[in-house]
Amino acid sequence: WREFVRGIYFLAGPGYTARNELNATRALPAMYWTGETDMACMAAAIGQTREEAYAHHIQRLMVTGNFALLAGIDPHQLHEWYLAVYADALEWVEAPNTIGMSQFADGGMVGSKPYAASGAYVDRMSDYCKGCRYKVKERTGKDACPLNSLYWDFLIRHRARFEGNPRMAQMYRTWDKLSPERRRDTLKSAGSFLASLDALHSPVAKPRAAHAAITDQHSGRHDRIAEMILSLCGERGAAKSVCPSDVARALAESDDAWRALMPEIRRVAGRLAAQGRIVVT
Repeated sequence: WREFVRGIYFLAGPGYTARNELNATRALPAMYWTGETDMACMAAAIGQTREEAYAHHIQRLMVTGNFALLAGIDPHQLHEWYLAVYADALEWVEAPNTIGMSQFADGGMVGSKPYAASGAYVDRMSDYCKGCRYKVKERTGKDACPLNSLYWDFLIRHRARFEGNPRMAQMYRTWDKLSPERRRDTLKSAGSFLASLDALHSPVAKPRAAHAAITDQHSGRHDRIAEMILSLCGERGAAKSVCPSDVARALAESDDAWRALMPEIRRVAGRLAAQGRIVVT
């Protein structure tokens, strides 16, 4: 698997992390950073991530990743979150697992179907559901596990794309056998949850002056990052490479602060490569 994902990463090229074949555009909810949610599975996986900078593969793929897929969260934002929060996150490993396997944002380059699941899967694979405020056995309503209605909502949003997939056809046949009332209530529950998610985690509007100050601050930081990248490249010469982590550690004000700089460093490196000033491999 390691060699396969490495091959995907270098075959697909620098634009791979920007792919978004399912047109998912919802902003990454704040709970991914805070862990503040009534969903026990999400709270536990994110809480462990905050404490240990580590989570099991199933927690990444089928808890935080599955929720993002079903809720239509921007895959690039999720990709940058995984890079920022996990101690073992190297982009050549993380990107194919996130963009491809978890979010199907590469359109099937890594997998032949999305890894989408309802609450029943989480219940089988963990003990989270026993202490959750939501009821995993309930399909609709305010007390039902959100994953149950979101699962069907995801399938219906993308029915034209996936109905002909042999690995997914049975799920659509199951949906079609449900009563019209059941289908209506399921999609209504999903819509209500997503509306509440957007309301809880929507970006706070900033005054124009504050926004300008933040923009200037980011511009100055990007200049410093570019200067450090070019400086390290100059010191090492054309025959040797500079890792993004080298740049981050050189810029970080403390030993544990360098990882938060990684997404910005990659963006700045991408711009320098587009200008022909460095080569990204």
